[in-house]
Formats: sequence, structure tokens, C-alpha cells
Amino acid sequence: MKRVEAAINDGRCVLAVGGRALGNPQVLAELRRRQVPAVALGAEAANPTSALSAAALSPVLAQQGGVLVLVEPEAATDGRALGQIAELIKAGAHRPRLYVAARAFNPFAMPMSLRLLKMEQIKSRAKDFLASLPVGAPVVAVAAAPKRVEKPRHQAPRPILVGREEELQALGALLESDGGPIVVTGPPGVGRRWLVEQALASSDLERLPDLTIGHGSQADSFLALVAAFTNAAGDARLHRAIRQPRGRPTPTEIAELTAEILQSEAMAGRALVIHGISSLLDRRDRSFYREGSLELLLRRLLLSQPALRLVFISEHVPSFYREGQSANLRVLELGGLKGRELFDLYQNHHAPEFPRDRFGPINERTFGHPMANRYLALVVREEKDIDGLLKQPRFLKSSEAGDLEALRRHLGRRIGDLDEAQRGRLAAAALLREPALPDALQAIGINRTARLQLLAAGLLEQTPSQDERRYYIHPLVAEQLTMREIEDFERMEALGNHYLEVCRRQRRDQPLMALRSAQEGNRLLTLARRGRSRTGMDYPDFDAIVENIRGILRRKKPRLDIARLRLNEALRKGAESPALLLLDAQLKEAERVKADVIIAAYARGIEAAPTPEIFHALASFHGSRSARGRAVEALTAGIALFPENARMRRRLAGLYMQQRRFAEATTLLEAARDLEPMMPDTYSLLGEIYTQLGVDRWEDAQASLEEAARLAPQSPHHLARQASLLRKRAMLDTEGRAELLEQAEALLRDAQTREGKNPRVLLLLADVLLDKADGDLEQADWLVRQARRRHDRAGAMVTQARILMRRGSLDEAEVLLNKVLASEGSPTEGYAVLAELLMMKGQVFPAFEALKTARERTGKNAAERQVYERRMQEIGALIESGQAAIMMANAAARVPTVEEAPQRSEETRRVRKRGGRGRRRAKSPRPSPPTGAPTEAAEAGAAAPAAPAQPAENESVESNAGAVESDSGAEAAPAETAPAETAPAETAPTETAPTETAPTETVSTEDGPEGTS
Repeated sequence: MKRVEAAINDGRCVLAVGGRALGNPQVLAELRRRQVPAVALGAEAANPTSALSAAALSPVLAQQGGVLVLVEPEAATDGRALGQIAELIKAGAHRPRLYVAARAFNPFAMPMSLRLLKMEQIKSRAKDFLASLPVGAPVVAVAAAPKRVEKPRHQAPRPILVGREEELQALGALLESDGGPIVVTGPPGVGRRWLVEQALASSDLERLPDLTIGHGSQADSFLALVAAFTNAAGDARLHRAIRQPRGRPTPTEIAELTAEILQSEAMAGRALVIHGISSLLDRRDRSFYREGSLELLLRRLLLSQPALRLVFISEHVPSFYREGQSANLRVLELGGLKGRELFDLYQNHHAPEFPRDRFGPINERTFGHPMANRYLALVVREEKDIDGLLKQPRFLKSSEAGDLEALRRHLGRRIGDLDEAQRGRLAAAALLREPALPDALQAIGINRTARLQLLAAGLLEQTPSQDERRYYIHPLVAEQLTMREIEDFERMEALGNHYLEVCRRQRRDQPLMALRSAQEGNRLLTLARRGRSRTGMDYPDFDAIVENIRGILRRKKPRLDIARLRLNEALRKGAESPALLLLDAQLKEAERVKADVIIAAYARGIEAAPTPEIFHALASFHGSRSARGRAVEALTAGIALFPENARMRRRLAGLYMQQRRFAEATTLLEAARDLEPMMPDTYSLLGEIYTQLGVDRWEDAQASLEEAARLAPQSPHHLARQASLLRKRAMLDTEGRAELLEQAEALLRDAQTREGKNPRVLLLLADVLLDKADGDLEQADWLVRQARRRHDRAGAMVTQARILMRRGSLDEAEVLLNKVLASEGSPTEGYAVLAELLMMKGQVFPAFEALKTARERTGKNAAERQVYERRMQEIGALIESGQAAIMMANAAARVPTVEEAPQRSEETRRVRKRGGRGRRRAKSPRPSPPTGAPTEAAEAGAAAPAAPAQPAENESVESNAGAVESDSGAEAAPAETAPAETAPAETAPTETAPTETAPTETVSTEDGPEGTS
């Protein structure tokens, strides 16, 4: 009321009186006593009211801070006038604050255009409300020097959603209409949460407690929430299914049951908001990264059409690779604000006024990103120099709305300037997974003053709700803090106990909110190592326990005894939990128990709770023991149980490619292509196989690789495979060799630009440079060293040997080659390079045998075989003519002097020091290397691709099967299948320790989501 009275005194208030209220003589009498502008809604204008028009509403639309009061509006009689008011407000220069004066008011009975505007209720009848207004003429401000008003020290921004009228209307329509799940997507910081909050507040849907998927909140949390409200709605099937410790349905059956229940009409009229599914999506192709019970459930729900309004807030839309598969998925994508909408945002953050023509350059700089403009407004408020900021070329400069690098840098500097106490309070608030009331902030030591400080600094968020305002930390801010700062055990324990206390208060009146409070409290207490303080739950609640045990296993020095103690305790309570059963088998691997015991643990998990994830993990375990046959059996069994799973087919095809079983691999990939016709990695792998099969299938390889590049033009893996095919063509096309190598180099340069740390791309580019007559030797050496820093594989050592040969360091090259060829699964091109090295030393007969071995290990139609056979004919002619014996004798007689003998490099000393048995060394004296350019034979031998498949830095490498998976899930054959550049085979990202494709190599991996590899 104070705001209304102040607006009346300042002449910026208008009353819009409903038709029924105007029929009351007492209401008219009160209106006549007060000189406040008033308009009539649903009846003819009676003195002192006027007809509804833009001119009548000019006191509230033509100036900032106007107040429009709807006095007892009725949708039945005043609906048309209310809609006209919404149109006038939308067309006005300024948006007024709306109040509704009525004892009872239903906002959902209002027209949709007006429901999207924020309104506050004054609970009073029309007569009583008018009687409380000031009597007398409104005071008109005179042009006098305004008094200086002391501003508060901490100016918290006004939590008002700016410039999203169209998106609000679109989301409101989606919430009202029947259909599939809704995904609100866009870059972080564009206001996705605020939009959903505002839309749900304006709808008549019952909002269930939000769920945030992530650290310690997985399938159990999701299923418990769904089971609780479906049970309350009258369907107890899911409630009974997940509570039974024995004979529990499989994860696939639970997913089907959940989708069936949520499609029933009893679930209509409710909305569930889910955050955090981006953490489950692959970083490149946006498909689900794992295939556990949670992914099976979410995938099934995303493809269904539930009556419950499922709203997913995500950075990316989940990808599905079958046409029409995601037809039920409804997507609302948010971008930046328009330039004309930024004025209100800057005003809400108390930025000083500046010329409006500055908003054009601001919008070009930030692309309307709301969070970037918020911090720009705060800097303007602090420095009061917008022109100086706009002259800085890099300040908050982005290339698109999704480019957040400049914003992250600014946040890093802003948070870095905080003192220790402020940073500690910010880290404490970052514990909040979902918006919380002020009492939760009090529990972790953030009082009202500290809260206002964080709000004024733009580091604490508040929901745009006037009833119960809640507070949280934005993920872009939280990521600037370390996990050690955030996960303080004392604060986690205090906040966890607070949530359990809230749960006890809510248990009677708000059972669903009590369930979420208990889940969050148990999660915090478990991660704070206070598991004994957890409260009992009616449903399985093992997500935080699983995360806690995985954290123990990820340590440098894992305490396996503590992990086993906690896991056994959990298994006694949830004997058939999918996550616990998989973790039990993986913990047994870490404990290094007998293989039969580990296999039995996996078998138990497969029998009780089968998921594709557990079959991938079992295949990885067999691969770590070099039991590829058992790995094939595991994946075959998984395919039989999950016939629609294309990913397991791709991984099994990768194993078959390692075993040179190209026919079976092709059959599997063609089946995977039929299951997912839009999956680019399947075409890329088919192109890899056709390339391996030889010259006759190169046209098919080219067609498959072009289709893969069309579906995923940004992928460096497809570009690398195309370059590998061009390199093979160059081996046989002597006339077009230079042009083909130039094309291959161009493709690899493009791939390197897209993913500069991809070892496979780096190594293949080095080989192409060595193939060229004028290739840059120094750059090739740098590329190989960069690749070996990430994956020290046999193929990289062969390429390094080629570089040493070009530099004349034949002995060092021989040491490397002997090390490579002594290992199991050594690359075929190593023998070809060794043959050229021996020829350079004059050892003709050993060179002939090395080439013979290389030919025998190469496919009949391979381009390399033709090169090897041609070179063998040349060497055979030398042998028949007797020149070979002379060359051998001259080489044996040549003993280099001290000055001529090359000094051993650090690389050679290191390799010799750690070399093992079985390494073959040349027994003849070291001859001096020949001078001049390499012979045609040297170029031919080097033309064979010198590197096996190298996974990108962010690829997941599965041990056991020797298969390597790219970020997108691309698979490929190992090095020994053919001398060509091979591609990684798809594997499942599990928490098991990765191992190498060959037992003697060391492969490093990059952690995936939630610390998986």
C-alpha cells in the first residue's frame, strides 16, 4: 500500500475498476472523494471514471515507476478490457507495477497475455481499498533541485525478468498443451531457470520439487521422487517395485514402468523440473555418455509423451540418431536479449543512466547475453564510465551468445578480488544445489548483511518470485571456486543437519518437499563423512554412498579397506541396486582378487540388474587380461540382451577389426547403421574398414567418410580418416602423389585447428610431412613429441625412428624400432621402416627379410603390399646380381672413428636403460649413413602409415578389449590389423582403470563426466 500511496502523491497511479464494483454506489462515492485517475473495465464509464484508452493510462505508461491497480477485476465481465490493458502496457514506453485489489483473486482466470505480467495482490474489498487511499489532489512534482538521497550501501538488483515476453508466451503454451517433454536450452547465464520459474508461477500447474542430477544425486533420487508422487496420485506400482530388496525389476523394466505411469491421466496437471542432464551428455555429439540405469530411464522418458509436464533445463538438447525418434521432444532455445531490452536490465542493477546509443555497441560486444550484461552494468555502476569500458577491445568481448570465455575471465578476476571471508561465504553458498530460503543460508553462516553484499556484487542469485524468494549460486560463478573450497566438511554437516530439520517440519504437510529435503540432507552428510547421521528413507538412497566410494577409489592412495566396509554395508540394504552391484565388481578389480571372483561379481550384476554399462565394464576387464575372446563373448551377450543398442555393436566391431575379422565387423556396423541411420561414427568406421580392405573398396570408403563428414562436419576424426585414405592413394599414384599429400595435409591442418591436442591427428600430420619431399622435418619432430606426451604408443615411436633416420641417427632409430618390434602387436610399418634402415646400413639380406615380414602381415589388396612387393623385387635383383654380398662386405669393413660415431642422445639412453628382453639389435658394426636424399625405396617404405590409431585427448580408452573410443563414441581398428592409420573402437566410459591397446604401451586418458575415464 505504501507504494500505491506514494504513486498517487506523485501523480503516477491509475485505478482500473471492474464493472461489478462500479455498480456499487459506495464504491462510486469513495472514488468521487479522491482525485485519482480511474478507468472503467467492464461497464460504461461513470463519473468519475473514464473510458479505457492509451491516453487514460498515460500517467503510468509515459513515465518510470507507474502503478496500475486493478480493482476487483472479473474475467467473465472484464476479460476484453483486461486483454486491452495488456496490449496497451506492451506498447507503452514504460511498464507499470501491477496490483490487484480484491479479497479473492484467481490469476489463472485472467487472459493469458495479462497472466504473463507480474501482479501483486492487495487483499481488500473495493470499498475498503478506496477508503484507505489518501484524500485530496495528487501532488505534482515541481522543477526544483532534488534533495540528495543517501543510497544504501549494498544495492541488491531487482529480480525482474527482462525482455522474455515472447519466450514466456511460448513456454506457457507448451506447458498448457499436451505433448512430450520440454527442453529449455541455451548457453549458461541466459536466464533459463528464471524463465521456467516465471512461466510456472503464471500457470495453474502443481509444481513438484525440482531435482538436480549430478554429484551424489542419480537414479535413486529420481526414482524415489517419481515413486512418491505417483503413489500419492493413486498408482503404487513404481512405489512397490523399487522398495523390494529382492526380485526387483531390471533397470529396463523400471524405465518402461515409469514411462507408462507418467503417461496416465492421473499425472496431468503437474510439472517436474529437472536440472543437470548436461553432465550426462557426451561433450561432442551430445548423446548420453554412459548407459547405466539413470541413462536408460531418462532416454525412455525423453522419447515418451507423459501427461506429467517434464521440463528439462539443459545447455544442450540430447541427441538421438534415428529419424523421428525425438519427435515428441519439444525444445525452447534461449539466446541473448535484444538491444532495446537492455535498458531495463541495466536499470534493475542500478547502473547510472547513459545515452541509449551506447546499447548498440554493448549488444555487439555481448550479443545480448544477460549475465555478461549484468556484470557490465555492475562495472558501469562502479566506474561510471561506459565510454572508457567500450574502448577496451577485450572487456567482456564475445564472438556469439554462447562464447563465455571473456565472461569467465571477468568472473575469475572478480572472485579473485574477494577477501578470505567473502570467498568463504561464497563457497558456502555454492553448496546449495537448488535455490534455498534464507534460513538455509543462515545455517552456513551467511546472514542478511552478507547476503546483500553477495547480491550487490552479482555473485548470489535470487529467484524472481515475490512470495518466497530463494537464493543460489550460478554454476558459472561456482566453477571459479575449487572443490576443496566448496566441500568444507563442517559446512556440509551444518547444511545437511538443517535440511533434515526442515524435513521433520515438512513431513506432515509437505511430504514431497520433506522427501527432497531428506535426500539433500543425506547427500551432504554422506559426502561430509557423517553417514551415521543420515535419516531413514522409504526408498533406496545409495547415490551419495556410491559417489563417496568412487571418490575413495579415485584418490592417489585409495583406502580400499574403507571402501569395502562402506560398500558391504550398503549391499546389505540394497542387494539388487544396479549401481552398487557394478561398483562391487569394480572394487574387486581394484582389490586384485582372483579373476573368477571378479567375473562372478559381474555375473551377479548382470543377472540382477543388467545395463549396457555393466557389459562394457566386463569387456574392459577381460581386455585388461588380454582375453579378447572373453571380451567378445561379453559384448555379444550384451547385444543379445539389448538388441537396440548400437553402441555395443560398434565396440564389438572394433574388437573384430583388431582380430582382422573384417566381415563380422562390417555386418555389425551395418546393423548399427540401420539402428541409428544418423550416427556419423558408424559411417566413419565403415570407411575405416573399407580402407583396410584395400584398393577395391576405396570408393566405398570415400562415400562412407563423406557421409560421416556431412553428418558431423566439425569432427576431426572423420577428417583424419579421409586424410589417411588420401595418403594411401598417394602410395600408388606416383604422378599425383604430391597433390594427394597436399590434400591430406590440408585436411589434417583443419582437424588440428578444431582439436589441436588430438594425438592421432598430430601423428598422422607428422607422417604426411615425412612423406613429402619438402616436408618440414622440425615441425614433424614437434608434432610427434606432442603426440607422445599424451599417448606414448608404438606408432609414434616408428614415426620418431623415421625422423632419426632422416637426420642420420641410424643407431638411435634402430634402438627405437627394436623396442617397438619386440612388443606384442607391433605395427606392420615398423618392419618396412626397419628394412629401409638396414638398407641404409648396407645390410641387404636382413632388409629383405624385414620387408618379407611386412608383406606377410599386410592384406592382399592393401596399397602397402604393392609397395613392399615392388621394393622386394628391387632388393632381389641386387641379391641375384651379387651386388648385395659386396654391399654387406663393405658395410662390415666400415668401422666409424670416434669423430664419425654419432653420440647417443638422451632418448637413446633412456630407451636402452628401460629396454627388456627379446629386443633385437644389429650385430654388425655401425656404418656411416649414406649421404644424399632418401632412395625411392626409402620413400616407399616410409609411405606406409607409421602410426596406429591415436585417440584424442578427450577420448575414453577402454582397457581389456584394446579398443579406443573417441569423444563421440567413434571406434576403429588397432594397429596390427593393417599398416594404415587406424581409428579408435568405441567403448563404454566406466570407472575402471584404462589399459593400453598393446600390453607394452602406456595410454593416458582424460576424465569424463563425474571423474569417469
